[in-house]
Amino acid sequence: MDSTVMEAAEELVGSLKKKHYYTDTATFDLRCGICGTGLQGEKGAREHAMATGHVEFGEY
Repeated sequence: MDSTVMEAAEELVGSLKKKHYYTDTATFDLRCGICGTGLQGEKGAREHAMATGHVEFGEY
């Protein structure tokens, strides 16, 4: 990859991180689209899916 492109990409990522333009999948809040249970993070969604078979989640 061209070093100019890499530098520009790193600068963009840094500025987006400072503005919190990302989703932290470990801590974001989810709700099960089937039963409405509130969950936290990808781990919570995965555990809920394993326990219930539910696979529809939305961030809120």
